[in-house]
Amino acid sequence: MSYVRGLDARPLPMLVRPQGMLTISRGALDAFAGTRWVSAMAVTGRSLIDGFLLGIYHEVYRPRFPVRHFDEESRAIRWLRAQDR
Repeated sequence: MSYVRGLDARPLPMLVRPQGMLTISRGALDAFAGTRWVSAMAVTGRSLIDGFLLGIYHEVYRPRFPVRHFDEESRAIRWLRAQDR
């Protein structure tokens, strides 16, 4: 993360595939929400809990960029490309 912060680049869209992830720290959640190097975040997953947890993340951390949940990665990528225009 510190490497990315050191780059002076424009914000880019981010695709997140949380399948198999067991935990994530509060610090990581806060860092992602406050970052200026992400322009939009698409999270993929077919579980109902994925969308539910993403909603909580959005309410608690209030990221500076749009965040959406998708069942299919192809739809997530299309949405991210549209956000990057």
